[in-house]
Amino acid sequence: MKKVAIGLLLLLLLHGSSSGQSIIFNDPRDLYEIVDGTCTYKKLNQSNITQPLAFPFSLARFKDTIYILMANNDVYRSTMTSPDKLVRIGHIPTLETALSFCADKHGSLYGIAGLDLYRYNPHSGEFNMLGTVPQMPGGDMLFYKDTLMYISESGVIAVNMKNPSASQMIIPIPGYYLVGIATIPVDCTHNKLYGIGTAQGQTYPDMLEIDPETRSVTGPVCHIPYFVLDAASQVEDGTTLGVTVDSIDLQSLCGTATTGGAHIFAYTAANGDLTYTLDGIKTNTTGVFDNLALGSHTVHITNVTGCSKDTSFTITKGLSDVVNLTSMNPTDCYHMDGSVDILASTGTPALQYSLNDGPLQPAPHFEGLGAGTYKLKIIDGGHCTKDTSVSLRYIHPVTFLDHVTVSRPVCTAKNGALHITLATGIDIRNIQLLVDGLPQSGLDAAGLGAGYHMLSIINSSGCKYDTSIQLSSINNNEPGIHVTVSDPVCLPDNGSVTLFVDGIDAPYTTSLDQAAYSSATNYTGIFAGRHLLSVMDKDGCSWDTTLTLHPYNRESVTIDVDSVNPDCRQLNKGQATIHVDGSRPPYLLQHNGNTYSNGSTISGLNDGRQSFPIVNADGCTVDSAVFILQLQMLPGCDTFYMPKAFTPNGDGNNDIFRPIHSPYLSNYLLEIYNRWGQRVYADKDVLKGWDGTSGGRPLPAGAYVWMIRYENFEKQIRYLKGEVLLLR
Repeated sequence: MKKVAIGLLLLLLLHGSSSGQSIIFNDPRDLYEIVDGTCTYKKLNQSNITQPLAFPFSLARFKDTIYILMANNDVYRSTMTSPDKLVRIGHIPTLETALSFCADKHGSLYGIAGLDLYRYNPHSGEFNMLGTVPQMPGGDMLFYKDTLMYISESGVIAVNMKNPSASQMIIPIPGYYLVGIATIPVDCTHNKLYGIGTAQGQTYPDMLEIDPETRSVTGPVCHIPYFVLDAASQVEDGTTLGVTVDSIDLQSLCGTATTGGAHIFAYTAANGDLTYTLDGIKTNTTGVFDNLALGSHTVHITNVTGCSKDTSFTITKGLSDVVNLTSMNPTDCYHMDGSVDILASTGTPALQYSLNDGPLQPAPHFEGLGAGTYKLKIIDGGHCTKDTSVSLRYIHPVTFLDHVTVSRPVCTAKNGALHITLATGIDIRNIQLLVDGLPQSGLDAAGLGAGYHMLSIINSSGCKYDTSIQLSSINNNEPGIHVTVSDPVCLPDNGSVTLFVDGIDAPYTTSLDQAAYSSATNYTGIFAGRHLLSVMDKDGCSWDTTLTLHPYNRESVTIDVDSVNPDCRQLNKGQATIHVDGSRPPYLLQHNGNTYSNGSTISGLNDGRQSFPIVNADGCTVDSAVFILQLQMLPGCDTFYMPKAFTPNGDGNNDIFRPIHSPYLSNYLLEIYNRWGQRVYADKDVLKGWDGTSGGRPLPAGAYVWMIRYENFEKQIRYLKGEVLLLR
């Protein structure tokens, strides 16, 4: 059976439609979409979608989801926004290739393979054969309103869903070999149908307009110059451009709530958002409304084409807090005949019930129950829930147990134990003991901590005895905890804690501020503030106490400085007397590695900035005495005198030619020149002077020229020049 394109020219009739509806179609390799009214199209996917041993054979569309049926009956899913991304979702288990394929309003897929009509749920994978139709399909199928129609080779057949074999041809189309049927929206309530068929002698098919209401055929209205396999439309499920309300999800007033909510689910074949207006006041595009008062509400829904739908709903009170339970205890452990009946009421039906978090069911009755505690959940149609429980006991309980011997755990250690003594006549070989759901060997259970433990005894017939045993811990006596706290001094984090623990349950370990327990008894480097000290004995018993370390109070001091400035004749003649007053005497002064007592006069100071850190009685530096000494200028600070003659004869009297100058002199240079202008001596040491030689040889008596450069007390550069007479 061949299949010819049914979709390509359909969009010719959609040209200019405000809904933006489109038809997609496929050839054996790719998907296409009609883009305008001139029979032009664009490719949707960018890669070959042919699968191994198959190719795309039929298409169906549900909203923006595209379903592709391959020639091997594999089903793939894609979307209009991402047509390249194909995901295999299942397989149609038929022997023949399905020629027809479409979706209904709920997203289920329908097809005909041979004469077999089937339904396939793409979400759950459920597949149902619905029966056989009387004629083979010529190509595609769709829903018109709520009627499933398909094209045979000679006309349009309406499917009888209750009895597919009774399906009838409603519109014969003589003179054409029919291969497809398609639909486009006309207005808010109507779609228009088109049949696709090839007249005798034609290569490509014509498009014929079909009116199911009058059962008439008009055309051809267009000629399709393409051969493709199948097509799909967004309205093939029978929807129109109008607005359809799928469902309304209500949130009732639960418990003490004073407002509820609603979520309206609506659908339209028109592109664009739906607009929801509640009670003529609130408007959004989500259909979600919160804080709704008790009572009736109306919603007006419109789409971008102007089609609209009005609907209403009522916010009611939800599930009542009063729930009555009627229970019947089971006879004994050999008869699981217990039951529970639930009586609950709600203003928003329907009620559903679950037992022990099992699946919800509409019946408020659970049976076939043994002894035990059961958790019940009730939920109504407005999402109000109620949890409760019921306990059943055997009417004739089987006695396995005589008594339980308990060994209590010590402190937090898991060293508790249970020993079971069976009732008279109970064979231990037929008994299995479980503690907290774990099987035990024999009738003893060890390694138990404080608290409740579930004890179960099961015999070889499956009868079970349950009980709960509480183990309380044995606590040791609290030891003597002796703590010495040293507050931080000077710094914020040099406090310390020393402790001694005295008791009979040694060894003891300690922890400060929830650190790991250790054998430490001295903690240093502790900040001021509150600290948690924990002590644990050998059995895991622990005791806590709180320690407080106080911050160091760094007091302020008063500083008084009397100073004497140095002068240019004695550069280190400066001195200072420093007096410190404060709350933690005695105070010491520190300077250049030396320590001075408070009120001392410190001598030998040069000019410039002076800083004396002040240390209090705790050894903390609390402040600094800072002051500046100014070098004093005195007459003669810039004096400079050169002798007129000297006698370098070694008698120790006037043997060296050098300046008489102030002590504050730097950057000095002395140069000596002979009568011919030759430099015979140069030196930068102001104390050395010239001894009348040059290169170690005595120079002849006579007159020599000297030149001096130096920097004076005020950092001024001086140049001097003169003559000196060398006498021998």
